[in-house]
Order: sequence, then structure tokens, then C-alpha cells
Amino acid sequence: MLISGKEDMDKIVEARERLKKAICVIASELDIDPGLTRACIQTLTKDELIDKYIELKDLRLKKENMRLVDLLIS
Repeated sequence: MLISGKEDMDKIVEARERLKKAICVIASELDIDPGLTRACIQTLTKDELIDKYIELKDLRLKKENMRLVDLLIS
């Protein structure tokens, strides 16, 4: 079954929105203002959104690792 161009565009838009939501969730976990984050990511390209998502995931992982190290040291 072939997917029409409209269905392709709908899937792309949906994927972009999910990626934006994921970025905002991670930003809020890192105590970054989600409203500000949402405003900043509105104009990003697909590749920039992916890069921002990876960057924030890395920051979240570093924060979690630091928390675990603090627990081990205490």
C-alpha cells in the first residue's frame, strides 16, 4: 500500500511535534524553562531538533550520573 504525500506530511508533522514535546520534557527535568525552550525550538530544522534532543539527553544523563556519584560519595 502506497502512502500519499499528505499522509507522509502528516507523519512528519506528528514526528516533529513529538520530538518538540520530548525536548520540552527533558528541559523541564533539567530545570530549564519549558516555555522558553518551546519558543526557541519552533524554528529549528529537523536536524537541529535532533541535535538539540541528543544534547539535552546527554545533559540529563550527566546530571543523573553526578547524582549517583554524590550518593556513592556520601
